[in-house]
Amino acid sequence: MLEEIGAPPGATVFSPVQTKILTGGKRDFWQNTPCAVSWQTTWDIPGDHPTMLAWYHQRLTDRGWSLFTPQVPSQLETIYRKDQWRITLGHNVTFATDHPPHARIQFELRWDYFQKSLPPGGANK
Repeated sequence: MLEEIGAPPGATVFSPVQTKILTGGKRDFWQNTPCAVSWQTTWDIPGDHPTMLAWYHQRLTDRGWSLFTPQVPSQLETIYRKDQWRITLGHNVTFATDHPPHARIQFELRWDYFQKSLPPGGANK
């Protein structure tokens, strides 16, 4: 799925993909049971965060993902969801005065057994 989603044009890998298997809590029925898997990487992208976010928004919504707005919106990350999948785009640092300007983003793709599917029409309906 990472290959299908891709990275913005000109992006270079800053940190390689790390895979994590997540388990249930310490004091519940799901203790030590794999319940989620996460893939994380950091990319250095040409341009700035708004350009990167526009690229991902188009790409993800065309593939059926919905922009998720939490009750307390964040200026530091953007979240998309599709069924039990979630993509989090972390707005790391921007090097606006470098030539050419560039930015770093943290990309996380996560599948979670407990994440509820979105209602028809997306997260904000």
